[in-house]
Amino acid sequence: PADGAEPERHPFPDAVVVADGEYTGLHRLVADGAVVALRLSTGCGSCARVIERLDEFKDALGPVRLRVLMPQHAPGAEGAIHSGAVDASLVLADPAGAASQALGLHSFPTAVLLGTDRLTAGGPVGGADDVLAFLEEIREIMTTELPAATDGSTATPEVRA
Repeated sequence: PADGAEPERHPFPDAVVVADGEYTGLHRLVADGAVVALRLSTGCGSCARVIERLDEFKDALGPVRLRVLMPQHAPGAEGAIHSGAVDASLVLADPAGAASQALGLHSFPTAVLLGTDRLTAGGPVGGADDVLAFLEEIREIMTTELPAATDGSTATPEVRA
């Protein structure tokens, strides 16, 4: 529940997900950098609003990686990946939805920011408007507060006085 304050940081469990066909834990996943975990379903209308903007965000969050938790038993999850609705490189299969539940992502769409220190760094937030606002906020922080994190290919590095 958001009350406008700084997000409380909570340890998150090392729940198992499947990335690129291999089982991995959430702790190993964040060893390479923070991850925004999104719980989406292709059968949900408000999720569609988030899904259609994933491409816009996936390269715009600096060092933060975007990942979509899809319950493995969800009807249509395979179809969503194969139809290209969700970029397969973003999908983490979530056996029985256990990782989503462990992260407090109980509905669709929801999102949480997982820090490299194994603590949540924001969220969980729910509903398309709040999820999109959350992604915008992360993008804003990554582009204005961490300009050194950009690869410099399109932007000139900002000089801080």
